[in-house]
Amino acid sequence: VLNACEKGRQWETAIQLFQVIEQNQVKSDTITFNTLIGVAGKAAKWQKALMLLRVVRGKLETNVITFVAAISSCDSSSVWKKALQLLGVMSQSWVQVNGIALNAAISPCDKWENALCLFHVIAEMGVQSDAVTFNAFMSVCGKGGEWEKAIQQITAMAQRTVRGNTITLSAMIAACKGGAWVLALRQFSIMIWNNFQADAITYHATMSVCEKSGEWEKALQMFGMMMQSRLEFNHITFNSMISAQ
Repeated sequence: VLNACEKGRQWETAIQLFQVIEQNQVKSDTITFNTLIGVAGKAAKWQKALMLLRVVRGKLETNVITFVAAISSCDSSSVWKKALQLLGVMSQSWVQVNGIALNAAISPCDKWENALCLFHVIAEMGVQSDAVTFNAFMSVCGKGGEWEKAIQQITAMAQRTVRGNTITLSAMIAACKGGAWVLALRQFSIMIWNNFQADAITYHATMSVCEKSGEWEKALQMFGMMMQSRLEFNHITFNSMISAQ
């Protein structure tokens, strides 16, 4: 039932169920708390998630899932330092810091410099960076308007023999929204040539870059390619096209 609450982001229902469990003297385990922390995080209640982490650390043995759920709850730029602090707490608790935890900590970074710092932490700890790591870093670069840094990660991935995916392509293209539409289209072509499967999000990101750069003809071309690929259209597709006109 708690898992269902997590999927539905029903924080209030989950905590009520937990109180019933406690009142009936049913012993809660680490899995119970992990689920509750996950529910709190998905309901954007990071304070509640961290409170539950403190409770479970005082009562039970924690694991990687416990900390990943707590770190993932700190998914806004205003609390990214909390995510960083949790990595330290995780290590102090004798729980091995892995790539999943580090990747979760990169996503809420508010500046690419902070994300890069975590990137170096990953390397120093001997944790292998994967596509998720690079995707998260490129997304942070894009939010900060650092499209050059984002594109550099494509080369870095190749050097480390890390294969990207559709999310990689979308993150890189979205980072080019600052006027680098030529590079966005070039990277799109290169990655399609290398058998990356572009999805609707990828096409929307590319059309958005063209639209913001005033290249409505290129946006129309992308729309045509999307039609040929037989991807399903939605309101975002048509909004992108209307904005490009």
